[in-house]
Amino acid sequence: GCGFDRELLWTSTVRCDTTPTCESHAVRCGRVNGCDEEDTAAADDEIHQVRCCSSSKIDGWKKLNGCGFWQESDGPGLGECFSGTFAEAEAYCSNGGGRLCTAAEVESDCVKWSGCKFDAALLWTSTESCDTTPSCESHAVRCGRSGRCTEADMDAPDSDVHEIRCCSDTVINGWFKTEGCSMWHASRGRGMHECTIGTYDVAMELCKSAGARLCTAAEVESNCVVADGCGFDSDLIWTSTEAAECTLAMRNRRLQSSDVASAESTGVVTHRMLITVSTLALIVFIVLIVTDMVSANSKGKTPRRSSTSAA
Repeated sequence: GCGFDRELLWTSTVRCDTTPTCESHAVRCGRVNGCDEEDTAAADDEIHQVRCCSSSKIDGWKKLNGCGFWQESDGPGLGECFSGTFAEAEAYCSNGGGRLCTAAEVESDCVKWSGCKFDAALLWTSTESCDTTPSCESHAVRCGRSGRCTEADMDAPDSDVHEIRCCSDTVINGWFKTEGCSMWHASRGRGMHECTIGTYDVAMELCKSAGARLCTAAEVESNCVVADGCGFDSDLIWTSTEAAECTLAMRNRRLQSSDVASAESTGVVTHRMLITVSTLALIVFIVLIVTDMVSANSKGKTPRRSSTSAA
């Protein structure tokens, strides 16, 4: 009733767009190996320098030998040297008749030498960089020396405050190296402040500024970072090892992705098999008709009409 046979009807089936909105993009060094910072992904509301690209020639823009596009930082059509958010960077390039360069274009060293001293800066690119892996916000803290702590080893939220020891794979003058271990370590010393406690981010930055890194949980558990001062042998110290729950979550996500890929692959194979069977059946049918016609002609008879033809 109601003439609704010709109308779109509501159903109880939920349909949600589960595709995450990407709100971060790759930022790349303007010249390969020219930056103190590493290439990374940046949230779209961060501020970074801007160079623009164009697939077609724009007078006054540069095109390096071996590169297939033109690029510029502040050339014709553009304003002064510019830094801004991702949206502002897109608008800056678009208004100048160009576009943001891709990460691959910047990584190919094809956008260097176009001014503004941006060869040593991280530049916005048009390449999305959305990590769909759950962010891990907790890490392992381990006793500075086995059996010395009143607290048990555990995983701690990155916002907690714990003691900081750093490790280095190369020698740093004044740092310690425990016999039988391969790394150097220190709680204070060259490149570091005095004995320091802080959050995980503070620990990471402190070690990085000293030209080192956070020790791994395995290194601390092996008693390779003991007796370097600050009384931290009796404290839980930060490590670079992600919490077990994060590792499990990422493993499950990989397994789920693998299951989906397997299911999709099975579906493709099944579909192809169905097509193959249908094709073979059609070929057999045609061969039978042709054989029947040839046989009838050889006997001087009119070939029988197939039920399909009759239809």
